[in-house]
Amino acid sequence: MTLEEVLTRFLCCPYDHSDLGTTWELVDKRGTIHCSQCHRAWPITEGIPSLMPDYFRQGMEGKDEESEEAMCLSEMNMRDAQAEIYDSLCSDGRREIIEIPTTLQEFHVRPDDVVVELGIGTGRALKYAEHCKLAIGCDFSLASLRKLQTKRINNLILIQADATLLPLRGRIIDSILTVSMFHHIPSQRARRQHLQECKRILRNGGQYVMSGVYNFSLLQRLRDIKTVYTKDDLHPGAEGKTGYHTNNSIYYYKFDIRELRKEAEEHFQVIDAFGFWVDIWIEYFGILARLLDRMVGTYRLDKIWHHTWIGDRFGRVLLLRMIKRG
Repeated sequence: MTLEEVLTRFLCCPYDHSDLGTTWELVDKRGTIHCSQCHRAWPITEGIPSLMPDYFRQGMEGKDEESEEAMCLSEMNMRDAQAEIYDSLCSDGRREIIEIPTTLQEFHVRPDDVVVELGIGTGRALKYAEHCKLAIGCDFSLASLRKLQTKRINNLILIQADATLLPLRGRIIDSILTVSMFHHIPSQRARRQHLQECKRILRNGGQYVMSGVYNFSLLQRLRDIKTVYTKDDLHPGAEGKTGYHTNNSIYYYKFDIRELRKEAEEHFQVIDAFGFWVDIWIEYFGILARLLDRMVGTYRLDKIWHHTWIGDRFGRVLLLRMIKRG
């Protein structure tokens, strides 16, 4: 499917969901998209439509550094800066051997499905694309999308967009995937808006698989800290649940399996929820554990703990598989 067909059939204004018109130059894959109702305009650059919220285009000028918008812009700028080396940053053995196979094992895609991956980055999890009709990859990092574009995946269309304000028509997507994204959305309000947007674009019965959501630290998991949202602000929950990594530029929120499931159930029917990437035994059993890991296989060994209290409590990351009902 061509970009022009995707623009016509699947995309809409992220603000009022109206039809989009285009001025399109096929020679250099540049053009302009405009909304028929609110008259906003967005560029197409090198074949990638940029349908970003207004505040992204306005930049950091005049913004409080602690504001939600500033945190999103900070992460976007860092993702742009890392784009060329991001694949190598994520190529450590356990991440690739456990995180991606576990995620794709739960992500059930059919040949006629239209799939959207939000926060697609440079495409670490894109093996599913060969099994579906069309994959639409969205990310707010244009540099990451350009890096992914060089991989030349045939049935993939790339859109620069924010996961809380999606430029996609309602009830038209079969499956949604996010990997290591949800915990970076910088407020409870924005996370709820993201879930509402995902529910809006999914067909009835459509699935959303959310993977790679960071769990507590080992000490916090051992103590079984129970936290719930106490107020609707930028940093809800207990002390130590929020922070920044990568030169203090990328926000994160640490979930446990109970509160993650509770948040999702406000919008979806949760079919499965579990923790994985259990490495506590490696930390405490040293050489013996590493020998067992090598003999059995890292992924096969980790699967033993999936769907158990050990995985939920001690898994470094969490996964939800959800269905839209009604």
